[in-house]
Amino acid sequence: PGFLGPYMALAGIYVRENRIAEAVSSYEKVLTIDPGFLPACMALGMIYDKRGETETAETYYRKALKIKSDYAPAANNLAFILADRGVQLHEALTLAQAARSKRPKDAVVLDTLGWVYYQQGRYMNAIEALKDSLARDPDNALANYHLGWAYYEINAFEKARAFMRNALKIDPNFKGADEARSILGE
Repeated sequence: PGFLGPYMALAGIYVRENRIAEAVSSYEKVLTIDPGFLPACMALGMIYDKRGETETAETYYRKALKIKSDYAPAANNLAFILADRGVQLHEALTLAQAARSKRPKDAVVLDTLGWVYYQQGRYMNAIEALKDSLARDPDNALANYHLGWAYYEINAFEKARAFMRNALKIDPNFKGADEARSILGE
């Protein structure tokens, strides 16, 4: 009963089968055995994040960062949550920069950094980071959307519309698709 491997494997199976409540239960069992087990904290953070329960996800990402303060995935995900809510933007920037220092070529990390800059009103910095993100992963709908917003804020409306259209072409149902359609008048 104290061996973590089977609980982690079972939780992974539950996630793949979309049996989320059972996955959560297995990951939580792991944390009762070893409260400092980083993979279980991250897995729970990601499950809650995907479900839109960002406050609970934030709790697990913070716990992961207490376990390993320079863990880039937790820093990135927490930075994105904070930026997306438009809160604690100084902390979000610190976290996003820490993630970038560990993963300087990661498109998702660069998108997060760009989104933090956007939320801070630093649109030129946002554009630079988001363009760098899209150079590495041009088919990321969310990064296209974020870049569209950054261009919109500097009154580069044609560029903004082009990136919004591209985001919708890549994934018509991404988070933010309704706002993109509204900007495009669709």
